[in-house]
Amino acid sequence: MAGELHQRPEDLLTGHVEWVRALARRLAADPDSAEDLAQDALVVALRGQPRDALRFRPWIAAVLRNLARQGARGTTRREAREELAARPAAVEPTDALVEQVVLGRELAQAVLDLPEPYRTVLILRFWEGLPPREIARRTGAPVATVNSRITRALAQIRVRLEHERGGRASWLSALAPLLETARPGSVLPHLAIGGIVVNAKIVLSALAGVALAAVLWGISATRASEGNSSDVAVAPVGGTADAPRAELATQAGGAPSERVAPAASAPVSQPVAAAQPEVLKRVTGRVLDVDGLPLSGLTVGQGDLSARAGGAGRFELETSAASVELSVLDPGWTTVRAGSWHAGAAIEPIVVAGRSLDVRGEVVDPRGEPLQDARVQLVMPSTFGARFDESLEASRGRGWSATTDAHGRFAFPGLPRIGGAKLRAVLEGWGTRDVPAPEVDDVGLRIELARPSIPLVGALRGRVLDERGDPLPQARVFLGLASTLTDDRGRFGLELARAVTADRIVAVKGGHRSAALDRPREPRGTDTGWPDEVELVLAGPPLTIRGVVRTHDGKPKAGARVSLSDPTPIGTIGMMPANAEGIAAGMRVPPQAIESESQVPETDGDNYYDQFMRVGPPTAFWNFAQTDAEGRFEIGGLDDRTYRLRVVDPVSLCGFTSTPIDAGSTTADLKLPVPVVWPELIGTVVDDAGKPVAGVDVLLVAEAYGVKSRIFGGRTYISLRDRRENVVTDEKGRFTLRDVPREGMELNLSSESTVPHSLPLERGLDPAQVLLEVSLRCAFEVHVAPGGELDVDAIALRDAQGQKLDVLRIEPGHVNAYTAAPLVDGRTGVLSASSAARTLVLLRNNQVVREVPIRLRGGETNLIEL
Repeated sequence: MAGELHQRPEDLLTGHVEWVRALARRLAADPDSAEDLAQDALVVALRGQPRDALRFRPWIAAVLRNLARQGARGTTRREAREELAARPAAVEPTDALVEQVVLGRELAQAVLDLPEPYRTVLILRFWEGLPPREIARRTGAPVATVNSRITRALAQIRVRLEHERGGRASWLSALAPLLETARPGSVLPHLAIGGIVVNAKIVLSALAGVALAAVLWGISATRASEGNSSDVAVAPVGGTADAPRAELATQAGGAPSERVAPAASAPVSQPVAAAQPEVLKRVTGRVLDVDGLPLSGLTVGQGDLSARAGGAGRFELETSAASVELSVLDPGWTTVRAGSWHAGAAIEPIVVAGRSLDVRGEVVDPRGEPLQDARVQLVMPSTFGARFDESLEASRGRGWSATTDAHGRFAFPGLPRIGGAKLRAVLEGWGTRDVPAPEVDDVGLRIELARPSIPLVGALRGRVLDERGDPLPQARVFLGLASTLTDDRGRFGLELARAVTADRIVAVKGGHRSAALDRPREPRGTDTGWPDEVELVLAGPPLTIRGVVRTHDGKPKAGARVSLSDPTPIGTIGMMPANAEGIAAGMRVPPQAIESESQVPETDGDNYYDQFMRVGPPTAFWNFAQTDAEGRFEIGGLDDRTYRLRVVDPVSLCGFTSTPIDAGSTTADLKLPVPVVWPELIGTVVDDAGKPVAGVDVLLVAEAYGVKSRIFGGRTYISLRDRRENVVTDEKGRFTLRDVPREGMELNLSSESTVPHSLPLERGLDPAQVLLEVSLRCAFEVHVAPGGELDVDAIALRDAQGQKLDVLRIEPGHVNAYTAAPLVDGRTGVLSASSAARTLVLLRNNQVVREVPIRLRGGETNLIEL
């Protein structure tokens, strides 16, 4: 056996060469590249490889993937260098004919460089000579859409020519001789046409080229001669008498905008009014597969906007929208991460796609009986982000979940194929079950859930009854840091070791007041202090508080939010704190709480978890009521005691906390005080060197509800937040907010160049000069050579004083901060950190292996190779 597991390198390679070549063919773009990739991997293997046959294939697969990624990145950079080197030098034209050839070539290239659907519609219109109605028939788009696309395409070409030739006058003067040769009875010089044909590699007719040139000339030259006079309508050349005419109304210096006018035979009696031109913005990005490798040939888009990815998965399109979210449009593919772009963004959107699978199945109990309302979701590999060489900050992750029906069935008609992913089934009161996500279509998947197992010793058992003495199924029972649901007979069991603190047990269910029992005696030795079995009898229906909310001048306040300022904490569900009133009111336990039960560590510890979310509908975690048009409200789930109510206007975020009110009251009269605000809050954002930072998004927020709690494994802080308006700092880093409440507010600062930062607004600050300091954000990636001397599995960061810094994974609207990031195949993927980082800490099993001094730079991805 030892001889089979430990072989000489040459013997080990001989038995795996074909396997290596097969994997290389999957990773490479073409057979030649695949052979080169396989040869490079085998060379690496000869230099040093594991002699253990069982470890060889995973090791060489990692080598192949790394080489493929490096090759793709090198190809992209080489193409960019070659493109730059291939650009012709700008020289002064010495011959008018040569200038005509150059302009003709530029005109054809401008058409070819247009993103879809503009390129196709312009070629059909001017090179094929088709009227808009026939183009609409061929492309399946409405005639008005075709006309609009022609208009936008012409505008893009005109803007490009003006940009490349230094203004309108330059290209208009060069275009004039080209049009002179196309007067009736004349022929466009063969030299000019030859230049277009040879350089563009498409067959162009002389009249088609002149037609396009004439339209561009008419749009710009006519306006140039008229200055600020009334607008002129110019019809595209080549239309038919019975086809609708696209009238291009232009403004001085602006791009044309499109209107549909009557048929060409109907005279236009009034000048066409000028329309505001659309400003088109260029969006460039990449399409990658779920392993981080480029995907060419796929189409991405949103609505009518689309583009096809070319070499290295790159795509380019133009839009007048302020923001877009791009998905894969091809059948058989599923968008795993959508490319997110907004005007002014510097980070390119990345679209990640995977092959679509048809996955269906059922969730059952150990007897095979179907389980209804189980939630099945796709769980991404924890190391998924490390597969990518690009920043995913402009890439929004998608999620897949389904809920079982009455027959326990679920379906995912378009689940992406992702190696290492899992399907997780959860149902309140049942143990969580993970199964490997299918990598082929699977319509017969079966997931079995079981009740949580309770040890024979070291557990507290009991039952929960209602006020009549009948068993209560699905009641929630809390003991210290542990909780569970009662079964169909109202019985439960809780492990004392997981509870950590076990001095009090509490039971609650929707429609009932809670019941609690204190441990009757102190634990001694093997005596837990609890009886062998406990019985909890819930009281009758919970109480409510009803009343009205008024403004400070006595008018009913509609839409105000009323919640409990002092709910009763009773324990945790998974990693989420719970209170008695939300459950007693019958509110839904958040799915995140149920799912987090499977994420609780095996052993207790001192980890810290925090989560910040926007306010959503009421839940068992946080229950609230909103006032109606007459300011009335009712909030339930209450015990027989007094409560303080928190009242907030969700628009202004002004609010107050009431005096104690007895549960059961029906006449609560709550009056909002006169708002205490800063009329203006004027601030400046600077970096850690004191320099102003422009383009920082300053968001005004307030915590609607927050809980800090002890949980098994450490502590947690969960905060629900209201957002008001946001402003962006100017070139001097300045911003202004108006009517800012003086209590309970904070500013969230974020931009593509800075580390996300939050700052509470203190009551005594000077509202005329608020100075906010942020750290510059740096993207970085760590590569550790496979098979080298470093055996590490994670990295961490420290500043110059040796203090820990967060490692950040950022995506649109979401920031995850970690104390350490894992290495996958020797790579971290692209992460972000503060520019204050000075030390890279290499870890193995949470132990420091080596410390490496670093200095990160902003504006680029810092590659750290070890």
